[in-house]
Amino acid sequence: MTLHIVSVPSLETLVERVRHPPSISLPVRDIGEVWRSSMVIVTTSRPAELDFSPDIGGRVRGLLGKALLELSEKDALCELAFRMLFGDIPAGVTRPFNLSVQGAREKLRLKVTLHGAAEFLAPAIERALQTGFQSGLALSVDAKSRASLNILDSRIERNAYVESPKIEEANWVWMVLRGPLLVLQGRHAALDGQRFTRGLWRRVRDLARWQDVGLAGNETAIVERAGSLRWEYRYLNPVHWSRHSSRQRGRVLPMEASVGSFGVSGALGDIAPLIALGATIQAGARTAFGFGAYDWFWTSG
Repeated sequence: MTLHIVSVPSLETLVERVRHPPSISLPVRDIGEVWRSSMVIVTTSRPAELDFSPDIGGRVRGLLGKALLELSEKDALCELAFRMLFGDIPAGVTRPFNLSVQGAREKLRLKVTLHGAAEFLAPAIERALQTGFQSGLALSVDAKSRASLNILDSRIERNAYVESPKIEEANWVWMVLRGPLLVLQGRHAALDGQRFTRGLWRRVRDLARWQDVGLAGNETAIVERAGSLRWEYRYLNPVHWSRHSSRQRGRVLPMEASVGSFGVSGALGDIAPLIALGATIQAGARTAFGFGAYDWFWTSG
């Protein structure tokens, strides 16, 4: 799919549009019908020596930022993409993208999802990813060695809505994590249904502004509903790694997140469309670093 850009708006214009109160608000069960997104999907070769630890998303993010900055010198769309995804933006404005990386034995599959008013940046993101992978991806967190990756496939897919099946009550809904889930920024906390639901609600609320709509409803009520449901966590496992601090040079931070799958059963109500949206926007903290991606399915009766 090709997105044709007539002119490149300024970052200030886009941010002001997001900060302005939306003219309409929709309940979570309806907001998926107007949720627009563009996905840049790039598949590459996978070097045998690549360390596919939880920080892989951060390494890909760094590669993307470096390539966008280099391309910015001659490309206004890449300059805007760099500023929006990596530059300074006003406090309270959520960056309108998330990133996930999946690894097979011989391939890597990267997906960058852009939401609402940021959709038009997809060609710049695709170009930068292709440039970055050819220049080289850090093979481990210490970035001592890099490898150029062969581009096996590259495409842009556009979704005009997020499908949300009408599930009032389910025997089980299962979330299968496609990347580590970190429910709190900067530190680990045990995953629980109310914390997961609250985080999704707030992420949908903040990203909805890029769709020119507000999220109508009561956060406290939906979190309380989550607390009344049965959650199953026994298929989750902790994963540990370390990352370098972006603020304190040389400092190494221990990290912990959850991998595996978890489920919920009962009268879901508006939690079902929230889960459906979460599969598009990703859940928890550090979604721009490859965290919180999941697939979901349900059983009934």
